Amino acid sequence: MGFCMSAPASLIPELEDVIQHGSYARRAEAVRRIASLFIDGSPAFNNDHVGLFDDVLCRLVVEIETKARAEMSRLLSPVANAPGELMRQLANDDDIAVAEFLTTQAERRLEVVGGADEPRRRPRVYELPGDDTPRPPRTT
Repeated sequence: MGFCMSAPASLIPELEDVIQHGSYARRAEAVRRIASLFIDGSPAFNNDHVGLFDDVLCRLVVEIETKARAEMSRLLSPVANAPGELMRQLANDDDIAVAEFLTTQAERRLEVVGGADEPRRRPRVYELPGDDTPRPPRTT
């Protein structure tokens, strides 16, 4: 049986109102509610579902405070099928409090894969700013 994603009719106008006229607090609350809905259903979502969440959350996340963006990053970083564009946006955030959860998670995934003789699958690593500046090798 497939997962049926239906929103109450009142949710769509409320969401449009929040996007257009909502305060930072209302937008942050909407982001938390939508992220919770995504996390709860993520194992059953197909690519179209994830894309819809990606579109909505990307529109809202640019209009919320750093603390709320950091919370979003922390909540979604371990989710295997987290919305890709949103995760790139958060990973590239100017505030380290937002980006650190994603970069730390990516480093942990790389360590696990790098330590295995035959990794089962390549981890999802979010794109960081792409400039052509040569970087020295990383030493640990």
